[in-house]
This record gives sequence, structure tokens and C-alpha cells, in this order.
Amino acid sequence: MKYLLPVEKIFTVLVFLLFSFMPVFSAENDKYIPIDLFISGHPSESGLMNSFKEIVSSPASPIQERPSKTVKVAAIYPGIQKSDYWRSSVKAMSKRLDELNIPHEILTYFSKPSGNFRRQALQLSEVLKSDVDYVAVSVDNENIKRLITATLASGKPKVFIQNLTTPFERWEDTPPFMYVGFDHLQGARMIAEKYSSLFPDGASYLMLYGSNGTVSEQRGKGFELYALSKGLSPVAKFYTNFSSEKAYDSVMKSLKRGDKFSFIYACSTDIAIGAAKALEDAGLTGEIALNGWGGAKQELELIKIGKLDFTIMRMTDDSGVAIAEAIKMDMIGETDKTPRIFSGEFATITSDMNPDIINRLTERALRYSGR
Repeated sequence: MKYLLPVEKIFTVLVFLLFSFMPVFSAENDKYIPIDLFISGHPSESGLMNSFKEIVSSPASPIQERPSKTVKVAAIYPGIQKSDYWRSSVKAMSKRLDELNIPHEILTYFSKPSGNFRRQALQLSEVLKSDVDYVAVSVDNENIKRLITATLASGKPKVFIQNLTTPFERWEDTPPFMYVGFDHLQGARMIAEKYSSLFPDGASYLMLYGSNGTVSEQRGKGFELYALSKGLSPVAKFYTNFSSEKAYDSVMKSLKRGDKFSFIYACSTDIAIGAAKALEDAGLTGEIALNGWGGAKQELELIKIGKLDFTIMRMTDDSGVAIAEAIKMDMIGETDKTPRIFSGEFATITSDMNPDIINRLTERALRYSGR
């Protein structure tokens, strides 16, 4: 006779083994599938993605008869940071579920964006014990991906992979319910194009990655590939663990050793904040260009006072709205209309843009969490 352990007990064993024996792998050891390539292998996804985008951008269409069961959703996010993306996404999801007439309970688990694997693993284990229906989780390191693999194999709860829109090859046989976010590769390309317009004859730059994971792989190294073709080359590279303090120190270290660069590529809001402070303290604000990543409120404030040159703004709340709409489709038996990927829109915000346009884009991006 075979004895099967409950999934939460399996997780306890996995966490112990991971801590004890497993080395940490970089994103380079994982294979993800860019959106265009994924669609070429799954042609029907293109229509599903476009139709779903229309639903997300449109007013909510509530379920006529309110369900008697309360839906339980767990959000395991790296929300302990200056960027408001993760908190905004949770608020947007909850408010959209309200509009959809779906009773719900959202269990929120935040951690730091880097170096908090043990905390994330314990949070995930706790979530599985709480018998949730859905879990939305960020998977920016190899260890947490391995734990999620066990969840996907069990089939319950249903999993949303947040802040990634490029499916992983390892999960093609047991895919998540949905990948939700904003395409890091597209964002990197948009920033490369903007810097190319600022420096048409080419330039050197300082690269500030986040942590050694998938997000930095796509935002950072993705940018490097696009930038290289436009004559933009890095003079130095630093991993900052998405910390504004480490970003500050990295810029100062590079300046003190005499590195010459025309701009700084920042992979996140927190990194941009630290880099902006370093340029200010070095008396170089306005002389060395600096980008934001995501269009958080803090970035917009820096743009207003001339400490940030531009950013790409995500329509942030759409990620939470997408999760809410996918839950609705699942509840009413329309999972066949649910795409594997939801990839939201970006808008480029510059320091010389009309403030009224920036305000309208901000209202669109934060249409739920901003009110």
C-alpha cells in the first residue's frame, strides 16, 4: 500500500532538503519562453490574450447571482520595498473582485525582494495549510521555483505567477493558471530605444541589476542585448539586490574609481531612487542620465524635480484586475477563455512631458489602488 503525504508536509520536507543540500542557481540555468515564441507554438493564445486584455481594460461585468462561497486568495509578494507595485496590485485585485460580486478573502504575505527565500518558503507552506483556492506568487529565484513546482504538480491551489510573462519550459506539462505582469523584455527594449534617441552616436553606461534572478536577467541582460545593437555599452555592472542603499553605494564606488559613463540603467524603482541620491550627492544631477522602471509614484516625483530623466510606466492595477477576472472565469466555468499569459501595457514618461498627460496616465495606471 502506498501512503501519500499531504502537500503541506511534502513542502516541509522539500524546504529542509533545499536548505540543507541544494545549491542556489542563477536565472541562466533556467529556460523561459519569450511571449512571441510562446504564441508561435500556441497560436490560439494570441486571440485569447487579446480578448482578455479587452476584459481587463473594460468596466467589470459582475456575476449576477452572488456566490455563497468565499474565495480565498493568497498573495506572496516581495512587497517590502519602496515601490508600490505589489501593494497596488493587491488593492486592485480586491476592488475588482468586489465589483465582480465575488466574496473573497485575500491573505497577504510580504517579504524583501532579495535574500528572503526562507521567509517565502515558510509563507508558502503556511498558505498551503490554510486551504486557499488561489495563490499569486513572485518566483524570482531558483529555490522558490522548485517549491512552486510541487504545488503545480498537485493541482491545488491554482497558481498565478506574478511579475513574469515568459513561461518556463520546466512547467509546460503542468503550467500555472496564468502568468501575470508586464513583459520585462519589452520594457528593456523601450528603455534602450529611449536611451538610443538621447545618445544617437552611442554612449557608455553603468548597469545596476537587481538580484541574480529572472527579473534582472530579463530587465538587465535583455537591455544589454538591445543596447549593444545601438552602440550603448556598459563600463561597469553591479548587483544591488533591489536595494536603494546598495544602488547608492554602487554608483559612488563607480564614480570614485573614475568610471566614465553618460547614463545609469536602473532595473527597478528602488534602484533608481538610490542612484538619483548618489548623483545628487556627487553634484551630477542632470549631467548623467537616469531611468526609472515601472513608473511608481516615487519615480514620478523624481521626474518632477529633475532627478530622473524618464521611466516606463506600467498600467499597474491591470495585473490585479487580470487575476480577479481570471478567478471569475474559473468560477463560472469559462477557463477555456483564459489565456496562459496576461501582459499589461507600458507608457513612456519623460521629464519634458505635459503634466496633464502624466496625470491622465497615472490615473489610468492606478484606477483602483489610487482611489
